[in-house]
Amino acid sequence: MKKFARSLRPASGLKLLVSLFGAACLVCSGQLVAQSPDSGPWFGLELPPPLQPHVSPAIIGNRGPAPAVVPDGEAGFAELRGERISADLRSIVDFSVQSRVARELGGDQLWGRVSGFASARATIDWTVEQFRQAGIGDIRVQNFSQQSDSQLWLPTEWEVTLL
Repeated sequence: MKKFARSLRPASGLKLLVSLFGAACLVCSGQLVAQSPDSGPWFGLELPPPLQPHVSPAIIGNRGPAPAVVPDGEAGFAELRGERISADLRSIVDFSVQSRVARELGGDQLWGRVSGFASARATIDWTVEQFRQAGIGDIRVQNFSQQSDSQLWLPTEWEVTLL
């Protein structure tokens, strides 16, 4: 036992460790190369479309709304059909798109329905009107106030570099 322990010097142990680590890296790198991200469905799901950096990411793809599964005897209730919900979704997303076009938050990198800005107010007003059209009579919007010297820091532009 002493002879074995003495013959295994720290330098040779380090060499063995580095060799094993290198071999493991080579084995793993071969497996990573074999896995192509474009090889097909992922867990049976359709892969998302490729990145389009200059296209609005708010609604991606052209899959359309999923069909509703309607229980027997309830086919007459059409308000929650996919097409109807999709139209409302597009209306809401349009408030974000308008925020981007108007450069409401100072640039075109940061945009959306942010509380305290016109896009959020337009979304709230639209929602209240939808509730009214649905026959809801008692609709209340809760406003909040803040001190006049309050500040909100928002980045208006940025850049990321991958090294």
